[in-house]
Amino acid sequence: MKFFTENREEMLATLEAMVSVESPSTDKHQLDLMVNLLKEKFSGISNLGCDVIPHDVYGNVLRCVLNPDGDDQVLLVGHYDTVFPVGTLSRMPIRREDDRLYGPGAFDMKGGIVQALFALRYCSKNMNASRKIVFLITGDEEIESTFSRSIIIEEAKRSRYALVLEPSLAGKLKTERKGVATVYLRVTGRSAHAGLDPEKGINAIYEMSRIIEKIRRYSGKNSLMVNVDKIRGGTRSNVIPDSCEIEIDIRFSEDSEFESFINYLESLELENNGASKSISFNKRGPLKKSRESVELFSNIRDVARGLDMEIQEASVSGGSDASYTSKFCPTIDGLGAVGGGAHSSDEHVLIHTLPERAALLAAILMNI
Repeated sequence: MKFFTENREEMLATLEAMVSVESPSTDKHQLDLMVNLLKEKFSGISNLGCDVIPHDVYGNVLRCVLNPDGDDQVLLVGHYDTVFPVGTLSRMPIRREDDRLYGPGAFDMKGGIVQALFALRYCSKNMNASRKIVFLITGDEEIESTFSRSIIIEEAKRSRYALVLEPSLAGKLKTERKGVATVYLRVTGRSAHAGLDPEKGINAIYEMSRIIEKIRRYSGKNSLMVNVDKIRGGTRSNVIPDSCEIEIDIRFSEDSEFESFINYLESLELENNGASKSISFNKRGPLKKSRESVELFSNIRDVARGLDMEIQEASVSGGSDASYTSKFCPTIDGLGAVGGGAHSSDEHVLIHTLPERAALLAAILMNI
C-alpha cells in the first residue's frame, strides 16, 4: 500500500490530465488525442508494451501487455470514451472539493484506468514474470463496443480470468449484470401535402404513437425493463410524415426475455395496411454468476482482507464489456473507481480510494 499512498498526488494529476482530454464516443479526433495520451502514459512502464489497434470511425483500441512471454494470461478491460460531448468541461470543470475529484468521465471510467496504470507500474517491478497481463483500453464501450467487441472476445478466450475496470457500486464489485440492448424500430408511411390532400398520406408518427403505447404497457413483464428513449420523424410541418424512428433501451436477466420482446414487436400490426415497420438491434447478454466466478470473487475478497479492506458484491442493471468476457472466462466487474454520479453533472471520484483500489488490483494480479 505504501507505494500507492506515496503516489497519490501523481495519480490525481494523471486523472486530471486524462479528464482534461474530452473523449466522447463519436468524436474520432478527440478519441485519437485520448488514446495517444494513454499510450504515452502506459509506455513508460518497464516490461510493458503498447500497440494501437486502429479504426477509421471508432476509437482505437490500446492493447498493453506486461510480460508478453508469460504463459498465464489475465485480462484487464477498460474504456476511455465517455458520454459527454466536447465542451462539457466549460460547464463541468475539473475541480477538487474535500475528498472528491469532479469531472466528466472521471468516474466512468478514467479513474479506473489510472488505478490500472499504477497497479501495472507496481506489478512490473514486483510480479513473477510468468504472469502475462493484457490490458485492453477501448474507445467505443459507451456505444456498444461495435469495433472492440471481437478483440475483447479473442483475448478472453486466451485468459484464465478477466477483471473489468468499470466503476464500482459504492465500492462493491459487480458479479452480475442485466443484459442490455438498444432496439431500433422504424415505421414507414407515405408523404403528402398536409393541407391539399392529407388523405393520400400515411402518418408514420401516428402509427408509431400507437406502438409506443403498447410498448409502455409491455414494460415490467418478468424482470424486463423497457424504455423508449429517443424518437425522430417528419420533415416539415406542412408535410404528412412518411417515417418515424424510435430507439428502445432494454434491460433483461435472461436472453429469452429479450427474444420474447422482439417477437412481440414483430407481432404488432399497424393500423394502416399501407404502412410498414422494420426492427434491428444491438445486444449485450447478461453477466451471470458461474462456479468459477464465485470462486474468483471469494479469492479477491481474501486478497482484500489482507489489505484490511472488506469487499462486497452487487448485481446491477447497467451493461459493460463483462458480458462478452464472461462467456469465455470467469469475470469480475467494478474493479474501477469508487465515487458516483456517472453520466451526470455530479460525476466524481473519492480521492482517498484511488490508492486503495490500485493496491487491491495489484494484489489480485500478483496473488490469484
